Amino acid sequence: MHGPCLLEWSDGWCYAAFGTRVGRLQNAKLEPSYPACGPDSGNPLELAALRRARGYRKEREMNKRELVEAVAAATGLGRSAAGAAVEAVLEAVAAGLAAGEAVTVPGFGTFEVRERAARTGRNPRTGEAIEIAAARVPAFRAGKGLRERVN
Repeated sequence: MHGPCLLEWSDGWCYAAFGTRVGRLQNAKLEPSYPACGPDSGNPLELAALRRARGYRKEREMNKRELVEAVAAATGLGRSAAGAAVEAVLEAVAAGLAAGEAVTVPGFGTFEVRERAARTGRNPRTGEAIEIAAARVPAFRAGKGLRERVN
């Protein structure tokens, strides 16, 4: 591997930096207009291979398992107890939203239900107009403390 390259091209196979073989590229050459490699190269073949790579995330994100581990580490609870606590919080938020209530956590933010009006859309395949029904959608509005901590 050379430098910060995420993919190595050899024998028509595409390898991610962490050693996973991503896919076979047939009749594919790196175009001279794509001098670099990696997610910022703009090479569509490379970007597609990166998206298929197991474990690749465009942006860093925390999944539920990592959230449970963080709660367990912060509180000193075991992973199963921390998992139950996280699940209980998520269930309470979902139940409140299903009942039409806003759930406010001071300093963190507000989970709320917003009404989306009915509208006319277009079928992208045929171009024909279709009616999209009104819907209630969950939304989150960050509180002042969270906004300040992120910025």
